[in-house]
Amino acid sequence: MKMKVRRLALCLVLMVVTFSCSEEKIIYYEYEGVTITRVYSSSISYFYYGRCSGKNPKCSKNYILGTYSGFDGMMRGFLVFEGDSSVKMVKFESLRQVGNDSLLYLYDFEEPYLASIWYEKISGNYNNIIEVYSAINIEQERNKKNHSKVKAFYH
Repeated sequence: MKMKVRRLALCLVLMVVTFSCSEEKIIYYEYEGVTITRVYSSSISYFYYGRCSGKNPKCSKNYILGTYSGFDGMMRGFLVFEGDSSVKMVKFESLRQVGNDSLLYLYDFEEPYLASIWYEKISGNYNNIIEVYSAINIEQERNKKNHSKVKAFYH
């Protein structure tokens, strides 16, 4: 009987932790009147063009999906706000395009060394670029260090 009670208690604790960790949160990235909305939970992020809010914050069926699971899983990319109001998501880790949106699109370097050259070029001077990362505290630290002028509003 004691063993059953312990198992039940353990299951309840695990359920509470799982559901409390998976609560969706929203980040808005804004630059010169253009907004990207990120809806995220513990292991997945959705990036939408425009500002989304409410109980169902998904803007459209077109988005960029970031997934990161497991102990060593991570998601990393860079939102590049371009002069024509479009936003290019430069892919580094675990991102994919869902749908076809000309205003928010995924860019993947053909060769890995080209991504390294690009990253070295922007280091310390992000300006219209903001790094997105699976660990929000690392994201905030890197963008501050590299002087991103993109505003991020964490909710």
